[in-house]
Amino acid sequence: RQTFCATSPLRVSNLQQSSMEEGGDTFHDDSGAQFSSFDADLGDDVYQNEDVEKLKVMWMNEKSAPELLTAESNVVRNVMEHVANQEAGLADPTRPEDGGLSLVARTLMQLECDRLKYALKDYLRTRLKKIQKYPLECLENHQHKMLENETKFAKGLVEITHSHFYSNFLGELPPHMQRLDEPGMVRKPDLDTHVFAMALDEIGRVHVTLDTQQAGTQDEIELQANHTYLLKYSVVRDLVKDGKVVLL
Repeated sequence: RQTFCATSPLRVSNLQQSSMEEGGDTFHDDSGAQFSSFDADLGDDVYQNEDVEKLKVMWMNEKSAPELLTAESNVVRNVMEHVANQEAGLADPTRPEDGGLSLVARTLMQLECDRLKYALKDYLRTRLKKIQKYPLECLENHQHKMLENETKFAKGLVEITHSHFYSNFLGELPPHMQRLDEPGMVRKPDLDTHVFAMALDEIGRVHVTLDTQQAGTQDEIELQANHTYLLKYSVVRDLVKDGKVVLL
């Protein structure tokens, strides 16, 4: 059964899959410039790095998920090294091992390096925005998901925030009212935010809670491979973690 109510699970047509098959998925930066997928055919030696594809999935999921997701530091490090190696090769005009690169090939490889650097920077910038918005929540419940520098950033942010508040008004309050991490005070992400999710495998039926006049009304929806759905993030949260669903 397909339901098209805005507050209920919605299965979207397979336009996303068709788009990928025809020309690759397209992303936009803040200036409106378009960045196509990393699937351009520039030679097998450039695209054997599996971490590039992992980064793309991590980036898409992080952009759409309301909460901070687990960062794979080895993927980030490997992609940075991959880009550095490619740029080092481009900086060498001779490349004796392959007889030199044509101008077109060098231009395309430089463009791909720029795209990878943009994806990596935007991925890390998206994570920092979430940490900046929910610093206490991240430190209390998601510190195991954070990179080392992200943890330092969150702790420093909490310290300067508390110092600022204390010098302005908290210092005038009784000691038991000076804490900022009391229950109910810590801002948390809304896990019931609706997201577009594409199933990578045949997952089967999942339980969902509908937004109706009767609170807690349950329903089921079947998640089929390569189909895109509009669901609450809480429904697919574990599936995203397991790599069975990718957010769009």
